[in-house]
Amino acid sequence: MKRQHTLLILLAASALAQAKDCASDDSVLNEAFAALNSEDEATVATANDKIRQLLRKAAAGDNWDCDYPQAQEQGLSVRTSDDHKFRAYSWDDHNGGTARYYLGLWQYRDGSGKTHIINANWSKGDEEGGNSGSVTDLYTAQLDGNGTVYLLEESEKGSSRDYGRSIRLLRIKGDKLEAAPLIHTKKEDLAEIFFAYDRFSLPDDDLQPVKITYDDATKTLRVPLIKETDEYPSGQVTEKKLTYRYDGKRFTYQGEQ
Repeated sequence: MKRQHTLLILLAASALAQAKDCASDDSVLNEAFAALNSEDEATVATANDKIRQLLRKAAAGDNWDCDYPQAQEQGLSVRTSDDHKFRAYSWDDHNGGTARYYLGLWQYRDGSGKTHIINANWSKGDEEGGNSGSVTDLYTAQLDGNGTVYLLEESEKGSSRDYGRSIRLLRIKGDKLEAAPLIHTKKEDLAEIFFAYDRFSLPDDDLQPVKITYDDATKTLRVPLIKETDEYPSGQVTEKKLTYRYDGKRFTYQGEQ
């Protein structure tokens, strides 16, 4: 009984220490995000580096339960998978004008329980590694034959009217995070779907974002159907969705709905 009581005290002390670390890191992140509003390019560059370094350091200290509420208020986007084995961060680097540019990090826990954190889009090399869209959603898919797959949704803004949206499939294999090319098309198997659209093609009263959705109960992925028209050559958003359903091996196209 005494041993049990001691264990509970140790667990409570550990949780308290972690909460303190989360709050401290959140405060430092908050200061760095405030510095992004500077008109001095060097100050902005330093702030971006500080954000990246702090998140990397925090991941090494096991920050899976840290939500960083102050930093999120300032523009940090954080999405964590249902199993707490994958997390995506993104933030506006404040180097754009009408077009916005984002930096990102991906954090994952391998089979041995070790936490890794890497640049978003690491597979694109040093020039693009770390560049990201704005993380908007993260779905956790339990797929027979393929295990756990993470579906990461991101948005992009190229101008006041040119927007983009993507969904990327990722999985943890051994100690690596890898693309999961499970979306079957007529030509190839894809790990990512991207579409561009003209924001002005949406109804004036439509305040809902254009989203890609996934339902794990039915294993169904739904992607907005975008059509190129004379009025909207960069893409008109329609009411229809392109539907893909997992068949035990991959997501196969089911048609427009």
